[in-house]
Amino acid sequence: MIAEIATPTLLEDWQTRRRRLGDQVTQPGDRADALAQVFDFLIQRYQESPAATAPARGATPRKTMLNSRAMIVHHHLWSDTVAGVKTPKQAHQRMVDLLRRMETSRHGTGCDEKSAQETFAPYEHEPVQEPPDYARRASRRWLAIVRLAFAFGVGEMDAIRNLLAVWPFLPKYAITHLTAKASLPMSRDLDAVQLLSRCASRCVYTLAAETLAERLEAVGPDEVTEALAALLRRPTVQEEYYPKTVQAARLHVRERLASDDLSTRLRTIGLVAQVGDLQDIGLLADLLAAPEAPESPRERDALLTAMDTISRRSVV
Repeated sequence: MIAEIATPTLLEDWQTRRRRLGDQVTQPGDRADALAQVFDFLIQRYQESPAATAPARGATPRKTMLNSRAMIVHHHLWSDTVAGVKTPKQAHQRMVDLLRRMETSRHGTGCDEKSAQETFAPYEHEPVQEPPDYARRASRRWLAIVRLAFAFGVGEMDAIRNLLAVWPFLPKYAITHLTAKASLPMSRDLDAVQLLSRCASRCVYTLAAETLAERLEAVGPDEVTEALAALLRRPTVQEEYYPKTVQAARLHVRERLASDDLSTRLRTIGLVAQVGDLQDIGLLADLLAAPEAPESPRERDALLTAMDTISRRSVV
């Protein structure tokens, strides 16, 4: 029989990591010294906060871990899921879910352009709240108007706004139109982001995350990126209809931290800095502390900046 080990809280995990850093010989400005400063700030700021009493996701391992980005990311994102497998039936279901996610990624984001209400459900037990009959009838009328607006290139935003007033789903081409407007470097219009926040379609989170990453690369932080980040941190409407789809999309964003491509990792680090929470501190710290990574000073600085950004953000 295997004895269960209690999961440490976030505060306990930070304290453990800080003690390990204290055992190392550090020089001012090196990564261990920078990490120590981050954990000192976290412990001081959050030691009395309810957020610090939450169980740590991907707590620092008690034994030596292979120094691989993939192993580190897997430990933080999927260890709890794999640990929950106790029977052949559960193992089979885990594989079915994994294959479904892979199939969805291979064929697209899961948004169906044929209809504003999507039919492919990666999780059959996910709740979908049905609107009343009058809203369904109104949605058919406004969906037809949306199609006409895009066919003639006139009044697309007004048509989308009116459809969302009675029906929370949009066809993919309408969502792509909104994300394209939000990604324009010279745009400061928050209207598109506000409409995205009212949409429940499954692909909203993924497309909004891509838009945020592109805009951060193009123009850096501004009011539009903050609005997109706020949507991704609290996707209220999407979680009401498809909570497990949103959860999977969040994990898939972080999976890219294990990429072999430096530019992909840098892009993902910047994205996690904007949408991450206190649970991501341990993941970023482990990636920073791995002996073979980061490859470049840019990646090291990006990881430290991300940890600092997350640690200073207000906890809701």
